[in-house]
Amino acid sequence: MAVVKAAVGNRICLIGNVDYGVLITAPEEAIAEGTKRAILEGAPGGGFILSSSNGMTEDISLANYMVLHRTWRRYGTYGPSGQLISKDQEIISVQCDPKDQR
Repeated sequence: MAVVKAAVGNRICLIGNVDYGVLITAPEEAIAEGTKRAILEGAPGGGFILSSSNGMTEDISLANYMVLHRTWRRYGTYGPSGQLISKDQEIISVQCDPKDQR
């Protein structure tokens, strides 16, 4: 995700990239870490939709989906200036250069 985001900025919208296998079988800590990584790599500057690498299906337990959801709520919020902020209002990334927003 980070390589693609660096190449395209926010010229296109990216979707993903929480590993589907992790969502089905991994412990909560691994799901939270994979979700956080997807957010931190894909969300800065906008143009990002959080999802699994393969869609959301009935194979993902509600408990595991809720780990993804809680992690998204904690790390996937944009502030008023477009910066990515944590639930605790800590800025965790800055907005892309406005010239890139075409």
